[in-house]
Amino acid sequence: MFASQSFASSASKHPALPEEDVDELGKGGLAAIFETLTTPSEASEDEAPAQLLLWDRMGKLLGPVQIALLSRQSVLLHVYDLRKELRAANHVMAAAVGGAFHVGVECFGSEWSYGVHGVCADPARAASGHVYYGSVYLGRTSLDSGAFALAVHEMCKRWLGAEYQLFGHNCCNFADEFCARLRSFPVPAWVSTLPRQLQARTFQLQDVNSHGEDAVDEFSLDSWLQRIEDAELHQALQLSLQESRPPSSLSLLSTRASGLTVRHQVAYHVAL
Repeated sequence: MFASQSFASSASKHPALPEEDVDELGKGGLAAIFETLTTPSEASEDEAPAQLLLWDRMGKLLGPVQIALLSRQSVLLHVYDLRKELRAANHVMAAAVGGAFHVGVECFGSEWSYGVHGVCADPARAASGHVYYGSVYLGRTSLDSGAFALAVHEMCKRWLGAEYQLFGHNCCNFADEFCARLRSFPVPAWVSTLPRQLQARTFQLQDVNSHGEDAVDEFSLDSWLQRIEDAELHQALQLSLQESRPPSSLSLLSTRASGLTVRHQVAYHVAL
């Protein structure tokens, strides 16, 4: 009922969202939130949930036994490529410079996320307009359903759709604060490295504020990488490798590619 919509498909047609489509969950108040907890929305037939691919915080793949132990109070971070054209680049760049990801936090039967529509509750692993990448287990909340509803209610008041920004006030920042309220483990660093570093360097991408969470769609991969090839930023991003790396089957930083620029490393690994 209180689901997000695909900005990729609607941004060009509806630059100004109808007021009734923004902050719908927040406008419904606690009653709407409790209704969502009692009767979570179901995925449509054309957007069935992706099969769960679950890692722990260290990047270890969890199997059927661990997955069977999940409960409604389990906190899962679902990670998506912003769009399918960025999938290969995200897998290559995530360890070095971060990727262009959308995220949502699953708990109590729904996936909670933030975007130009405000705080939304969607079926898990079925975010419209994005491509499922995988999920990270972040522990179990100690909140009961009542306390959880109050936490969501507060988040709805603090995270308004009109205040969305691609860097600094986005789905990753929302997930960080939400996980803190749930008293779970935080969002892994590799998920939000790129937007955090770009915000720190105050890169001003054309029309970012007017395009919402898929603004990166308006830029080619090459021009996007050129913007982050600043030598000082590259050095800072390399230091982020010491914090964490995303789960991946690729050898993202091989010896053969270590001497190349960021853009050339991407081309090298995509060629693999």
